[in-house]
Amino acid sequence: MSHPNTRTRGFSQIKPLFSCAGHTGQVTCLAITSKGDILLSGGTDGVVMIWDMATGEALYALEDVFGGPSSALALIEGPVDDSQHPAFCYGSEA
Repeated sequence: MSHPNTRTRGFSQIKPLFSCAGHTGQVTCLAITSKGDILLSGGTDGVVMIWDMATGEALYALEDVFGGPSSALALIEGPVDDSQHPAFCYGSEA
């Protein structure tokens, strides 16, 4: 049952903003900042990519940081060590 104020669309009508072309395996998890400006993607290749949502450009590729594929990403926004960059953690398929 859907909410009365909800409109649904078929997936064929959704246009991608960009492709996560930096991964060599499947993308298994995503996280986006509350501002919608940064996207994190993780996958079976063990890489976490950080993307600029405005341009689709890969800003960083963190390779095999935790020794395996990622299954979950979470963002913690706000100042971390006097930095304004989002911090993240991810789980591994162990």
